[in-house]
Amino acid sequence: GERRLLTFTGVNKLLSVEMLNDYKDEILKADWIHLAGVNEEIAHMIASIKENWSWDPGLLSIDQGLNKETLEKAKILFFNEIEYAKVPKNIKKELNLVVLKKGKNGAEIRVKDVKMYESKGIVVSSIDSTGAGDIFDAVFLHAYLTRNFSLNTALMSANIAGALSTTKIGAQNGAVDWCTIESEVFRYEGST
Repeated sequence: GERRLLTFTGVNKLLSVEMLNDYKDEILKADWIHLAGVNEEIAHMIASIKENWSWDPGLLSIDQGLNKETLEKAKILFFNEIEYAKVPKNIKKELNLVVLKKGKNGAEIRVKDVKMYESKGIVVSSIDSTGAGDIFDAVFLHAYLTRNFSLNTALMSANIAGALSTTKIGAQNGAVDWCTIESEVFRYEGST
């Protein structure tokens, strides 16, 4: 079948560097800032004031052009395979930590464009992938930064959560709780 997705940037379109400057103190107080679906100008502004931040630029930002310096300053970058293929090879070799989402084929972590960890695809009866990437990002960051999981276990947790989120219609309906994620991680780790 053919896949079509209509997107609406919504409030992200209203976000501006000027607006963020009004909240600079709050941004600086945050332990971590994650950006998704924002343009490069916003990411560059965050990179200039914040050390601990991550970014999932999305296809629209990539197609508009990315600044090498901004990408290099991100502690963690999230891409899907199509997006990552558009990043120039010379830039890939400079990126600190890339989490590459490969849908039904799993996910991997790359450092300086070298694969470090891989999580195989999780077999589920997928009916709607809306929001799966956002859930993946959130679970990875929470597992790694808050729960202090290893990169490999955080990757597996995110991969499981992303896969399970596709089994129901709508992003929120597919989100699973931590008990489910942890029991699935235990089950998968025990089977390898």
